[in-house]
Amino acid sequence: MDEDLEARTATLRQALGPLVLEDEALLRTLADATTVHRYSAGTMVFEKGSSPEALYVVASGAVAIVATVRGHETEVALIHPGDFFGELAYALDIPRTRAAKVTEDAELMEIPETAIRQAMAGDPGFASRLMVEFEARLPGREHSVE
Repeated sequence: MDEDLEARTATLRQALGPLVLEDEALLRTLADATTVHRYSAGTMVFEKGSSPEALYVVASGAVAIVATVRGHETEVALIHPGDFFGELAYALDIPRTRAAKVTEDAELMEIPETAIRQAMAGDPGFASRLMVEFEARLPGREHSVE
């Protein structure tokens, strides 16, 4: 295995452990499809209402999940290295419910939609684990926007 693939696999194993369980083939499929991109602070990763194109793992930096409340952009969660975001759109098969904005220069691992859909097709429990993981992390990650 090349060093980049090995590094991506290790990062995905850490971040997505509950989703991939002990399925090394699934983990390898996701790692093979993953690309790494650098984003500058202030860059929008995706907008609310957009179609999901990728699931993201933060390798470095930070990303805010933002909502527009009464015309103002409000941070509802801050995603740090080793965590992932963008899963709700896949778990519920809906457009993005929030926007994601880089708050400090970041390196994001992007798992493309095709790989996520392939994982869901090959492992029927994958989508339900996405939802369970989202629900488990929500109380500690997202704060009130009222």
